[in-house]
Amino acid sequence: MHGTGLQFGSLQVCVTHSRQPWRGLRVLGPAKFLGAVTMTLGTVVAALGFPLFTAVSLVGIATGRLLTAETLVEAASTGLSLTLFAGGVCAMTLPALTALRRRGWWELAPTVAALPVYYVLISWAAWRGLFEFVWAPSHWNKTDHGLARTSRLGRLKRLSGDPWRLLRARGRP
Repeated sequence: MHGTGLQFGSLQVCVTHSRQPWRGLRVLGPAKFLGAVTMTLGTVVAALGFPLFTAVSLVGIATGRLLTAETLVEAASTGLSLTLFAGGVCAMTLPALTALRRRGWWELAPTVAALPVYYVLISWAAWRGLFEFVWAPSHWNKTDHGLARTSRLGRLKRLSGDPWRLLRARGRP
């Protein structure tokens, strides 16, 4: 399975860069260090937590408990939960819709509704990557890149037997 490569790779980056966090903070500075931690660790944690947070939200909505509050703390918790849920939905759909608009692919807009299923698969890959990291750390399911019809690397692969040779000839790594 090639889908676990991204999550396993993100986990590897987190572990590697957290070995000397003070050095990373010194080299990157506080803002860039926080951004790096957020992008790497945040990606893994979000993927691992997606099923739990989704299940809790759906159960709360289905039972009506999410929309009722008896105390100020429960009301604040409900407001925060609904804000985070709405923010998550926007963070999931708006970049996809923006990409479709920029490329003029509006006929694919209905597939954006399938993004929650995609995130379930990403979460499954993250959990699988975590188990592989713990029980088989030297095994790595790498992701095949350049398979998309619109990929420049995919086009180069189809045009020649060694696309990296063409990229190196152009002065790119």
